[in-house]
Amino acid sequence: MHAIVRTTFWTLFLAIALTQAACTSRNADDEAVMFDIPGPVAVEVETFGGDVRLIADPTATQARVSVERWADFGEDREEDAELSLADIQYTAGVETAAEGPVLAVRATTSNPEPHRQRANISITLPAADGVRIVTGDGEVTVIDAEGAIEIEASQEVAFMTNWPLTHPVSITTQEGGIDLRVRGESRGDIRAETLDGEVTIRNKFGQLRTLHHDGRRLHSVLNDGENEIVLRAVEGDVSISVVDDPTERGWWIVRR
Repeated sequence: MHAIVRTTFWTLFLAIALTQAACTSRNADDEAVMFDIPGPVAVEVETFGGDVRLIADPTATQARVSVERWADFGEDREEDAELSLADIQYTAGVETAAEGPVLAVRATTSNPEPHRQRANISITLPAADGVRIVTGDGEVTVIDAEGAIEIEASQEVAFMTNWPLTHPVSITTQEGGIDLRVRGESRGDIRAETLDGEVTIRNKFGQLRTLHHDGRRLHSVLNDGENEIVLRAVEGDVSISVVDDPTERGWWIVRR
């Protein structure tokens, strides 16, 4: 009994110590900013680092932008992490462009160690018509956007929409995969490649002509489309799925 109690004690002690040691990050969830928007708007997001999540929800009555400022300076520097949150600055607003209104969110940092910080951005709005997202270090998730799409990330990118994809798309990432899911009414000239991973395509509803596919590179034409769909990953898989319900099966497709 004593041996069991002693083992349990040290196990609990170690678990607590590891938990305390691992909890070196600091974050601040700022109050969400709300915008009245005149209808479908383009979205432009630029952040020095952090995850970006964009959801077009037709039940939403306003655009909602929330930013989480986050920092982790490691053990014995928790105070530095806390103080550094003030170095993260961001702006959010509706701008006027030649093509129409743009919901623009930009995050920067003045800290000399920006690789230890993040500005995680979450946006929900009734409709997104045109998207440009750039993050220096983070994942990107976009749901139910339409129009031209441009995404630059360093980690996983998931783009899924129930709107037919008929405009140019460019998605690039460094250390993650790309998951593109669209409806069968979509069209485009698809060119996908990865340096260290696999390119796969699953088509259940559209007319697909595959001109080249060697595992790491793919050139296919969906429904005789001419709009370019360019997907490039460095370290990660590229998955393309043409299905009837792109957003209904969890974040990553379960093949059946």
